Amino acid sequence: MLATAGTHVPQGEDWVHEVKWDGIRLLAEVSSSRVRLTTRNENDATIAWPELLEGQLEQLPRDLVVDGEVIALNERGLPDFRVLGERMHSRDPRKAARHAVAHPATFMVFDVVRLDGADLTGLSWTERRAILERLAADGALGRWQVPPTYDDGAMLHAATLAQGLEGIVSKRTASKYEPGVRSKAWLKFPHRFRASYVVGGWRPQEGTTVSQGRLASLLVGEVTPDGLLYRGRVGSGITARLSTLLRELLTPSASSPFADEVPREDVKGTQWTEPLLVVEVETHGLGTGLASGGRLRQPSFQGVRADLTPADLA
Repeated sequence: MLATAGTHVPQGEDWVHEVKWDGIRLLAEVSSSRVRLTTRNENDATIAWPELLEGQLEQLPRDLVVDGEVIALNERGLPDFRVLGERMHSRDPRKAARHAVAHPATFMVFDVVRLDGADLTGLSWTERRAILERLAADGALGRWQVPPTYDDGAMLHAATLAQGLEGIVSKRTASKYEPGVRSKAWLKFPHRFRASYVVGGWRPQEGTTVSQGRLASLLVGEVTPDGLLYRGRVGSGITARLSTLLRELLTPSASSPFADEVPREDVKGTQWTEPLLVVEVETHGLGTGLASGGRLRQPSFQGVRADLTPADLA
């Protein structure tokens, strides 16, 4: 069951609210002989997460399906999708074991779909939650965690924003579990952040050169006491019309204006520019919009800040 993007956080006793984790959605299916982890695309991901299975089969019910999210913490102690990214498609048990030691994951279980031969999808969220909490209280979920829910959505929305978490999900307490449906009974409210950055270069559309291709992405940096530090590439939101406009506003440079090293994959095909143009960028999650490594997370171009110069950002 999938959530629909909401416009305002609903209030009242008909709704309950949960933290939106910056992780990987998985279904866990338990039988008498194994625990199988499956992605939203119905791919078997069991091998990738050995630490989620260790010792679990002895404690879990022998016929169980739960829905949840795998998370791992970054160096700031916040759930961060990028910490998990390298593990998502792992099919090598030895490599998965090494990852489990370096960046151990946690399974946050927020719904139960089947138990002891009974299909629970027709029950209300309230009824399913009561079953899930009972399983957790009895120790039947082992080391898997059941995160708390909250009655005050506005409070949780503000708190997760202040803490740098991804956002919240609001759910109707009477809602049934509808597999594969993007339902308005579940509403998601991810936090987005806006900030101004300086353009230090641009890249043409893939497969073309600077001279022949349209501008596809900007390389942007943050003004700091240590100079202009590279924060990543911004391509989302740049239309063909904006591409032409941006190229006219940029002044070519023979070298990188960034004070730190730009990754090799971002340097390839890049036209450096004088660090004169300021743009507004919207990013996702983690308090400042930065992911681990200081790169922008899911950046989206919002416009040119003609009212600002790089000196204004110092």
